[in-house]
Amino acid sequence: MKIESVEIQNFRNLTAFSLDFHGETTFVVGENATSKTSLLSAIARAVGKERTTTFADFADPAQPIEVVLKLSGFDRSHLSVFPKEMSFAGAPTLRIGYRAEWNAKEEECDGLCGFPDHAWKAASREQRDALPVVWLPGYREPDRLLQLGGPRGFWSRLFASIAIDPAIATAVAEVQVALTRFAAAPDLTALLTNLTTSLSTFIPDVAQSAFSLGLHGSQNRDLLREFELFLSHGGSSLPIQKQSDGLIHLAVFAMVFQVLAKERGSILLVDEPEVSLHPQAQRAVISAMHRLPNQAVIATHSSNVLDRADLRRVVRLQRGGTSIVAATATTLSQAEANRLARFVNPLTAEACFARKVIFVEGYSDRVVLIHLASRLGIDLDARGVTVLSLDGGGAIGTFLKLFGPAGLRLGVFGLCDEDKESQWLGSLQSAGVAVTDRASMQAAGFHVCVRDLEQEFIRALSPGGTQAMIAKEGQTAQFATFQQQTAHAKEALDEQLRRFLHNNNTQWAIPLVEALDLHVVPGPLNDLITTL
Repeated sequence: MKIESVEIQNFRNLTAFSLDFHGETTFVVGENATSKTSLLSAIARAVGKERTTTFADFADPAQPIEVVLKLSGFDRSHLSVFPKEMSFAGAPTLRIGYRAEWNAKEEECDGLCGFPDHAWKAASREQRDALPVVWLPGYREPDRLLQLGGPRGFWSRLFASIAIDPAIATAVAEVQVALTRFAAAPDLTALLTNLTTSLSTFIPDVAQSAFSLGLHGSQNRDLLREFELFLSHGGSSLPIQKQSDGLIHLAVFAMVFQVLAKERGSILLVDEPEVSLHPQAQRAVISAMHRLPNQAVIATHSSNVLDRADLRRVVRLQRGGTSIVAATATTLSQAEANRLARFVNPLTAEACFARKVIFVEGYSDRVVLIHLASRLGIDLDARGVTVLSLDGGGAIGTFLKLFGPAGLRLGVFGLCDEDKESQWLGSLQSAGVAVTDRASMQAAGFHVCVRDLEQEFIRALSPGGTQAMIAKEGQTAQFATFQQQTAHAKEALDEQLRRFLHNNNTQWAIPLVEALDLHVVPGPLNDLITTL
């Protein structure tokens, strides 16, 4: 089963929201309070997996909440469960959802999971159970999900596919024998007799064996509630709830993957898979999800979760007018997505969570910008800014498609050397940014260094000041040797300094910034930072 689309009205901040999933695994990102959790919670309500709704869930209590899913990918078993509700115009699809109204008089919510195309006829328990969904909310309780006898945990779903009843019957019989031996202990027998005598003082005709010990639920699976899961990892075996939080959450995912292996058509909804997991474990869990045939909808705050993602399947939620709107990089081609995959790492993915992203050509430029902002007392993190190195700047067009106005709709800014100006200008134009020359690029937040960033620093520091900075770093002899080389001996001092710094630009990034008089910051850097 797959989710094709969702439409949401009046649910929390999702007052008029729609999103197409196209049956694909989707990663949902956004700032805090942009309704990532609400989106997953709405989907869970639409398939009957979450049903509690309160006054706070209504954006307008005078209007109903309506959530409508369009589902596809059904197998034959579903056709008999939804004989009238399913549409057979093309591939079978089903529209199912959740509708709730606030009863002001009773101060309670009337809600149901049902079929919007059939006057919101309520879905039966059989129909709700026929929709295979694994729902892991952010408030999940791992020990409950892993409880052997819990009717809403994962064990019950796995037990349904194996012949466990004979083993339970045998265990019940053995426990009954043990209980009989226990009840025959003299002191316990005396205690039960005393209880009987005490009871007989209150009512007549009390039998001599009024009190006895027995096994409750001996004809069902209640015995499983008395068992608990143990886990050992680098030490003694402990009850699962006594283990570390990270290990408990990994155990939940291990269980989820077993459930999905049994229920290959299930949809996986996960809010914050990163909870309590270190970065490597986060990436390992997401890699395992990618290998599943199941569709997943994953809301996350972690760049490590996106490290393995196709960034075309990232949906960024953001405030827009009176509702939340979704932005995706759907204009990226397969070839561009493949090219991006070569660059994607947690730092690249971090930009998906930013408000603004600054593109720079290389790592040294990134170090310069971050350190200069710090010296100026500007906290880029607090402003939601990510500085992204493009390893040369040639991929600017693809990154603009991902993060720019036709993609995730972030504020985009940049800093490039003069030799990349024409390429960046063309890429900005292709991305829908109204630029025609250097001045309009600067007005749009993209600044050009003349000739490059090293030259800008030499102008700001003066050649003498630059040599003093080199001397402070103990590199005077190395610079003198560089000046004497045949390739540089006839060059002007400015050019010698520029080439010397450029050869090891990452080494010089912080010393150059430290040497600056903050009243004489290079123009392109100053203009870029002041626009933030």
